[in-house]
Amino acid sequence: MYSQLIKDILIGMEHTDEAKREMIQFCRQQYEENDGELRCINEFERDYRPSKAIWWYTRESFLYRILNKALRIQDIDVLYKLRFFIADLHKQLHAGVSMGSVSRYTQHCSHKLEPFSNE
Repeated sequence: MYSQLIKDILIGMEHTDEAKREMIQFCRQQYEENDGELRCINEFERDYRPSKAIWWYTRESFLYRILNKALRIQDIDVLYKLRFFIADLHKQLHAGVSMGSVSRYTQHCSHKLEPFSNE
């Protein structure tokens, strides 16, 4: 129930360019010593589209690691900073993406795409 409430709040918030900038700044701080991840963050900032949220999440990169850790330990502060991306990921997962597509993503990356339960 607690997870559902957090999800509903994060997804229900307005997601502005400022939310995206805040998320990117946070991610850069987390990986300030890692040139490879900083390049990936720059690529995300330059090329990200909401329709590619699943693709970005399943990529072996900063988003997967930061989001999964925050979900695992229920770090509300980090989840709030990632609200921009969480909302897009949720929308894409629930906007008619066929289970076959999600299954292919899951098989490709060897992990589940279940950041939130639907209980």
